[in-house]
Amino acid sequence: MRSSLSRRSPPTSPSRRLRGGCKRIAAKVVMAAAAAGGAVALSACEEGALLVSGGGSDEVINGIGADDTVDGGAIRFNRFLVSFDEVLVARAGGTVGGELRGPIVIDARAPTPQQLGLMAVDSGSWEAVSVAVVPAATGLVGVDIDSTLLELMEGQGFSVYVEGVVEQDAVAKTFAWGFDTNTRFADCGDVEGNKGVFVGDSNDLLTFTVDGGRLFADRLAAGEGPGAVAGDIRVEAILAADDNDDDVIDRDELDGVDLRDVADDTYDVVNESDVLTLGDFVRAQTRDLIRIGGNGPCTSQKR
Repeated sequence: MRSSLSRRSPPTSPSRRLRGGCKRIAAKVVMAAAAAGGAVALSACEEGALLVSGGGSDEVINGIGADDTVDGGAIRFNRFLVSFDEVLVARAGGTVGGELRGPIVIDARAPTPQQLGLMAVDSGSWEAVSVAVVPAATGLVGVDIDSTLLELMEGQGFSVYVEGVVEQDAVAKTFAWGFDTNTRFADCGDVEGNKGVFVGDSNDLLTFTVDGGRLFADRLAAGEGPGAVAGDIRVEAILAADDNDDDVIDRDELDGVDLRDVADDTYDVVNESDVLTLGDFVRAQTRDLIRIGGNGPCTSQKR
């Protein structure tokens, strides 16, 4: 069954009210505090507060079935590490309501969103919400991430690292890909076109969602802004990239596939003239990974 990526995740509100009240809170809580303690206590707040978290879409957590791809392929992610930094909540005019600094790595495969930190924010509408996905640096902090994986992220300067399995017609191949892209996701809002988040007089949630299916989509949407056509999910060309038939698809093999050689001009690079290979294409898709509150779009900005 043909399925468009843009319709795959159920819409949810960018911010959601937390149960329970609080009385006071520090003006700023850095991301590292969330990772070190495993949880941020909501013991106190002023007028309002945002508990910021990151998590995976249904595709990341539960995989992508054959009915949801255009060529009958299936995808399962075993790890999906993302390095978050520079969460910013502001007014349209530039007044900053709160910010969190990292970087901090989460595994978007976790069944529930992972806490990035807690920020005190005055109640009301905040129209400018953004976050960055950045290359890992020395001293990186992770939320329930094995130290060897953190060392891998640091040593290679990865902002995104994924492992998984691709299957089609009883053929299964594994992949382990790291990417060093540096991207800011700005102008985030809901699917109705409302920008930012609303903070009430209690506690609210702000969740950034990792839309992992983008890595296998056949059209680039990054940079086009909210409402861009997202394309369909397919695996055939990626499976065929396994040039040495060892059932492992590596980045070098993806880089060896010229998009002009893929049948029927399957992959649409839109306006990205420097995307020439299948490896370039998948790498470029990391610039369109982040949503807000489920499937609310953000505009990506290369850095």
